[in-house]
Amino acid sequence: MTDIDKQYQEDIEFLKNNYSKEMQEYEKIGNRGNFNKIIDRVRKLNKYEIELDSFYSDEDKILGLTHFSSDAGKITFQFHDFYSFDAKVDMEHYLEGKKYNLDL
Repeated sequence: MTDIDKQYQEDIEFLKNNYSKEMQEYEKIGNRGNFNKIIDRVRKLNKYEIELDSFYSDEDKILGLTHFSSDAGKITFQFHDFYSFDAKVDMEHYLEGKKYNLDL
């Protein structure tokens, strides 16, 4: 196991042991149903090209980045993922009240 893998496993265990309630609560926000609602609403606007990360299966697209592009620019959206390499950062953002990542 590499140092990066070890740190990743330690971070996940830390979050599970200390923030399991928060992780469960977040599932009410960052879930497949809400993800699909967001995609559907943006599609209905007919103003943006939608690009989902291609390396995720259809079932796991919620875990990747979603890009909404138009002539005006690109918006990148992602729900927090408390099982990713950025899990601790995502938890910090969630505890600050940020419900997702949104970049222009």
